Amino acid sequence: MGLALAMLPGPAFFVLLQTSIKNGIRSAMAFDVGILVADIIYIAVAYLFYAEVQQLASQRDYLTLAGGIIFAIFGISFFVNIKMKHKRKSKVETEKKKKKLEGEDSYWLLFIKGLLLNGFNPFVIFYWLGVITFGTSEVDAEGNQMFWFLTIILITFFSIDALKIIGAKSLQRYITPKFLKNLNRFIGVVFIIFGVASIVIGTRGLM
Repeated sequence: MGLALAMLPGPAFFVLLQTSIKNGIRSAMAFDVGILVADIIYIAVAYLFYAEVQQLASQRDYLTLAGGIIFAIFGISFFVNIKMKHKRKSKVETEKKKKKLEGEDSYWLLFIKGLLLNGFNPFVIFYWLGVITFGTSEVDAEGNQMFWFLTIILITFFSIDALKIIGAKSLQRYITPKFLKNLNRFIGVVFIIFGVASIVIGTRGLM
């Protein structure tokens, strides 16, 4: 289950690779820790408030619709950022931005970005609710067993992500500004498609 989670080609997957290529391993790890913390929060909520979350799951269509709108906005923001960067002609500003990105503050910003990106994805809470249900019914996990069941899933997920980060970083020498621009566009398209698909699914469910 941890492998399946790590291999899901969701929006966070592409942003993780982009961060590793563009900003390096430490930045990508900061982003990934944010994703991991969001998962842990969702696990805690799904486990401690299981009955309430099941009731919340009955409102899946509203959550899917809201999540779709948020992700579509994220996607549009990628294209807006590309245009804004294209307008900047000053090399001094570019160097200042680069230095700022290398500072410790950027790690916190990337951590928050990963936390929010995963936190705004409505499918994450449904995923962990399904995992806990599976663990309870199929694996008969409870108490300490459930703790280790979920911990192993998270360790597997984070370990695979670390390998993806290192692998993406090794490609940095071949990366050109044009490639990064196209990568940003591709990620923007992925977010918009994911968002529109979620909006359509949510809207159909409400009709």
